[in-house]
Amino acid sequence: MNWKKLINIFLVATILLIVAMNVSAACWIDFYDAQAYVRTQNGSYSNEINASSGDYIDIKLELDVRDYSGDCSSQLNSYSKIYRWNGSDWSYVSQTSSNYQYLSNRFITQTWSRAFSVSNNYSEYKIISYIQSNYGTVQELTSYVNVSSSGNCSGITISTSDFTMNSNSTSSKTFRIINNTNKRFEINKVDVTTYNSLINTINSYYSGNTIYSNSSKDVEVKVSTNYTSSDKSLSATFAVQGYLDGKYCSFYEIGQKTFSIAVRSNSGPYYDSECSNITISGSDFTVDSGNTQKETFYIKNNSSKRFEITGVDLTSNGIDLKSSYYSQYAYPYESSNFVIEAKAPHTSDTRNYENTVRIKGRFSDGKTCEYNAIKEKTFKVYLNSNEVQTNCNSFVLTAPSVLNIENFGTIPLTITNGTNKRADIYVESNLDVSPTVISLPENSSLSRSVSVALAYSSGEVSFRPVVEGCVYQPTRVNIYNNATGNLSSVSIKTSVITDNGVTKLRVEFNNPASKMFIGTLKLNATGWSTDDKPLTITSGTNTVEMVLNKMSNPSNTGSVIFSSNGQEIKTDFSVNNNGSDSLVGLFGLFGTFGWIAVILLVIVVAIVILNKEPKRPQENWQK
Repeated sequence: MNWKKLINIFLVATILLIVAMNVSAACWIDFYDAQAYVRTQNGSYSNEINASSGDYIDIKLELDVRDYSGDCSSQLNSYSKIYRWNGSDWSYVSQTSSNYQYLSNRFITQTWSRAFSVSNNYSEYKIISYIQSNYGTVQELTSYVNVSSSGNCSGITISTSDFTMNSNSTSSKTFRIINNTNKRFEINKVDVTTYNSLINTINSYYSGNTIYSNSSKDVEVKVSTNYTSSDKSLSATFAVQGYLDGKYCSFYEIGQKTFSIAVRSNSGPYYDSECSNITISGSDFTVDSGNTQKETFYIKNNSSKRFEITGVDLTSNGIDLKSSYYSQYAYPYESSNFVIEAKAPHTSDTRNYENTVRIKGRFSDGKTCEYNAIKEKTFKVYLNSNEVQTNCNSFVLTAPSVLNIENFGTIPLTITNGTNKRADIYVESNLDVSPTVISLPENSSLSRSVSVALAYSSGEVSFRPVVEGCVYQPTRVNIYNNATGNLSSVSIKTSVITDNGVTKLRVEFNNPASKMFIGTLKLNATGWSTDDKPLTITSGTNTVEMVLNKMSNPSNTGSVIFSSNGQEIKTDFSVNNNGSDSLVGLFGLFGTFGWIAVILLVIVVAIVILNKEPKRPQENWQK
């Protein structure tokens, strides 16, 4: 057999073997679930959140690995890129450091505290999180932050109700202050104002100044009227001011609400011979807490003429009432009816409210009867609480008062909810904690742990129970970080790279200490600009990239400075030091296949050279 054919066969077999080896060497990872979450500092994690200008954003990835096979490295690398919407396109902002977690852990949680801050100059931020093995990206996750354009205080809203009442009387309504933010609001002042002399007094009553995140507070507004000889309609305003997580929110920033007060005169009734033939009858009735109840009232026409009902008027003292009537006419010596519907608020108290109803109309001969010409009907609505009283003392939360950790740790909790209501426990802290809410159904208990990350020397975590009808003080845990190390021991390496035409500075931190450091990475380079980058340096290797925007007359050198808790470390870089990056980029393009590409290239060249061997000259006898 020709020796050249043998070599060709050998080379082809070698190529096939290399390809087969590398196909089998690839890393395959299957996930049960993979989620990306964001939150503000004291908010709850979600895939999409609302934030206010100046809020710092935490990023968290939760990965549940089903299985993996092939030539996978022992660790997964993850990082996130942050973009903001500039009105027409997504523009790059920054990139987090790289986090490494062992693939064998199966359930993997990775967090970046204070990864970036938002500005209301931009309406939306997008975070793309990349999870990578040694063979490139295996999962890409996206989360969003919507930014409020009017600042923090816009998250506080108020709702009101209109009054209908008699003169020389007192009526009350329940208004509400709603905290739609993930921060705590402290009421500084509630103002209810009207400048009409018909109003004798107008006051507000509420219990406690604190409205916790995503909750509300009821305010009872009580109005007393003076005498009037004719029906009046006037208006009043309701407003609130206070502090949202320490930020002052004025009446103007929250916005005031206007509500109406309709006052009925006490003049009359003037019972003439015809209008006095129309009478109203009905009974007191009961409505259960949080429910709606309808009651039928009757209009008796004791005259020989048909009576047409043209209006039904109700007071609404402390409870929402409305009327409707099925028949427009009350025929001679017969009765017609109408319905009063009462809607009760949720309450644990049993109360009763006195209200009145009056009607107006006209007879078939054109004779009219106004509201004060027909005797009104007074009735009571009893508000009945069917709710079983909550045994607030049967809720118990047990946690250590002090916990020592090294950067990361868990807080053990034991919770017993012996009440007949669901319990929500809000985990509040400026540290990175997970979860942020724990819920228990009635008459249940559980033991679980809350994870916490602490970069500074100490911090506090509060557990605030919320059970309807109960008031509890938060349980506080003091956290102390025993991790050791000094920022001066952290080393920095830099390189300038080009990624799709974008010049970036890649900064690699090596932290030999057990302590992690939270701070800010800044650029100092004439003719180059980039945004300051909030950064957390954990133990081990951390890599981050900063986009270098070229300005006028850029220099060839610069420096980066990382500052944390009054300390800083610094290193210089050269924009011209990326000459070797082209070769690195070539092999990086192929990843692990870079060296294989070189081997294949050598084999192909060898085949070409062997097949192009010059022919030997022919002998005379061959010619």
